Amino acid sequence: FLMPSKEGAFCFDGRAITPVFDLKIPVWDIFRDRQGVLWIGTSQGLYRDDGNTMNCYNREMGFAMTECNMRSILEDEEGNLWFGGIGGLVKREMSQEPFKNQVLTPYLVELITADNHLFFPNEPVVFDHANNHVQFRLSTPVFRNTSHVEMRYKLEGFDQSFKHLDGNFVQYTNLPAGQYQFVAQARFIFQDWPDHATRFSFRVKPPLFLSQWAFAAYALGLIALIWLTVRWRVHRLRVRNLELEQRVSERVEDIRKANLQLQQEILERASVEAALHSEKENLATTLKALNDGVLRLDPEDSVQMLNREALILLGKSEGVIGQPVDSVVHLLDTRTHQPLKLSSPDLKRRLIEKPEERLKAQLVGAEGRSILVHLSGSPIQDASGQPSGFLFILRNIEKESRMEAELFRSQKLDSLGVLAGGLAHDFNNILSGILGNAQLAGHQYQNEPKLAQYLEGIAEAASTARALTTQLLTFAKGGQPVKELLCLEPVVEAAVIFSLHGTSVTVQFDFDPDLPMVLADKGQIHLVLNNLVINSCQAMNNSGHIHVLGKLLVLAESNGLDLPAGRYVQIQVQDNGPGIPEALRSKVFDPFFSTKAEGSGLGLASCHSIVEQHGGVIRLDEVASGASFSIFLPASAERKVRKLEQQIKRGTGHVLIMDDEDLIRSTLSEILQHIGYSSESVAEGSQAIEAYRRSAQNGKPFDVVIMDWTIKGGLGGEETIGRLLAEFPQAKVIVTSGYSTKGALSHYRDFGFVGLLPKPYKIQELSHVLSQVLSQKSLQ
Repeated sequence: FLMPSKEGAFCFDGRAITPVFDLKIPVWDIFRDRQGVLWIGTSQGLYRDDGNTMNCYNREMGFAMTECNMRSILEDEEGNLWFGGIGGLVKREMSQEPFKNQVLTPYLVELITADNHLFFPNEPVVFDHANNHVQFRLSTPVFRNTSHVEMRYKLEGFDQSFKHLDGNFVQYTNLPAGQYQFVAQARFIFQDWPDHATRFSFRVKPPLFLSQWAFAAYALGLIALIWLTVRWRVHRLRVRNLELEQRVSERVEDIRKANLQLQQEILERASVEAALHSEKENLATTLKALNDGVLRLDPEDSVQMLNREALILLGKSEGVIGQPVDSVVHLLDTRTHQPLKLSSPDLKRRLIEKPEERLKAQLVGAEGRSILVHLSGSPIQDASGQPSGFLFILRNIEKESRMEAELFRSQKLDSLGVLAGGLAHDFNNILSGILGNAQLAGHQYQNEPKLAQYLEGIAEAASTARALTTQLLTFAKGGQPVKELLCLEPVVEAAVIFSLHGTSVTVQFDFDPDLPMVLADKGQIHLVLNNLVINSCQAMNNSGHIHVLGKLLVLAESNGLDLPAGRYVQIQVQDNGPGIPEALRSKVFDPFFSTKAEGSGLGLASCHSIVEQHGGVIRLDEVASGASFSIFLPASAERKVRKLEQQIKRGTGHVLIMDDEDLIRSTLSEILQHIGYSSESVAEGSQAIEAYRRSAQNGKPFDVVIMDWTIKGGLGGEETIGRLLAEFPQAKVIVTSGYSTKGALSHYRDFGFVGLLPKPYKIQELSHVLSQVLSQKSLQ
């Protein structure tokens, strides 16, 4: 519901009254015609609203009145509208067009620039850039009710849209250079803006620095700048290119040198790696080949590495790596018999501080077996010098310990041998005096049978004592054999029977009737048989039976004994003891090998050495029970005539005797005189040389010299023979001794002697040696 009021038009919608049409003037009447058009009568004219636009009509706009009265609008039956007001009554017929609107056009009255020049332009104007401040003054042809007129403007080229004009003036300042067009429009309030407008075009010149000449200069300057820049850049590029080429060249050279150095380092590294690999292989090979057990522990005292020998010593095959060392290695101190733990810091410190100390310990292995070892060790450090483990070395010294014990025993035996040799020497000297004097007395009193019988008994007793000293010398001398032509049957029987004294062992001898003789050292053959028989007796606990056989063998080229073809005498010693286990048969002749805890392991080794020095072989036979050893010695083609009694050969000649025993000198002088020789005796070598020289100067040189080998307190036989033969090469010297050092009597001719007389000797032996020597031609 629309309501007119003095304050304007209002609408009531049943709840509230609100103003409409935004009219701030008194509204006297509101009327809607048949076409739905609203007609609003106000104090300032008539307004028409067709729902789209609202137009105002007054006198200037073709309406005859200025103000309408209250409730003064009426529509008749024909549709004509009647409007009443202060000025009268106005009729609008239905067919009549709406009141014609007056079209307004604004006028550009004046144009004021920055220098206050007034223009009334009719054509476009050009302003300098200094006059870019422009003011426009506009006007309309309406002189009354100007409040109903409004104007708008826009400066094309500067404004984006039209702006409402308050007043008559429009001002623009600091217009940039460019082409502009000022556009202005005018209308009455509530009219649409007309299509036409007042227009004025002008142009603002740019400043000098933005003029075409300036831009041309700018272009030339820019071109010059670009050219200079390009030249500078090209120059810089050339310089940089040269620098880059230099740097590239230097870099290439550096790379070449680095490459050469890298290649050298690669070669050196390859060489080092190859050497390291070789060293590792050598170390592995060395560890495998070492006879010592090597164990390496990690910092936690677990087994990190060990070699094959260590596994053998421990009695292990695997499962040791990574185990705590004290659970694998069990040692006992040989002095305190207390356990030695390899993880003990005290033990490690002891080995480090005293590396020269060789710690002996018993290594207790599998099944309780014990091995004597030397324990040594040293710490292991990493590249930074920090401890990274410990290295232990276990050396099996069982054999070495036995060798030391045997060496000590051998030294004692050597001392005993020296003592025995000395005793035999002195005893033989005494026997020589006894035997010689007994024989002299026997020849002197041969017409007295009873006395001759007693003297013969003394001589036989001396001969028996001589056999005992021969046995003593056999144990004392050793070394190279002093070979002589022997019949083995009596030698073997004597040696076996001698070795069975004090036992319950029985013996049986079986020899071929025509057993050849051999060239051998009786004492050493005696020693071989002693060892064989003693071993058999010990194996049979000194009770049992031994069978000794002797026979002749003729060996072909391929005989299985590694002996030359020919005739050999075989001596076989069999027993009925437990025999030798198969696993030990290959070791019986090894030095220091023994199956007895107290054994030296030298007996059979000595037998093997002695038989080899005689050009023969000793072997262990294959038998069903017991043990059997066979000795093979080359048979001699010579046959020795058995002499029941050797006759004394008398002769003549001048003999020089050199012996340190007065009894020997006096007895030998009487024996020589008894068998036809003259003699002179001295006590030592320098006297012998002087006596020989004096006899030669007197024209009565000695025909032969009998020289003792061992002289106490003077020149012995070895020194004297050398000096004597150097001065008198034609001298004939016979060596005699109750004892000799190694090899002396076996090679007496190498020293220059022409004969040998072992003490004690019989008159018959002396006469035969003198006869043989004197029958030889002079050495001159």
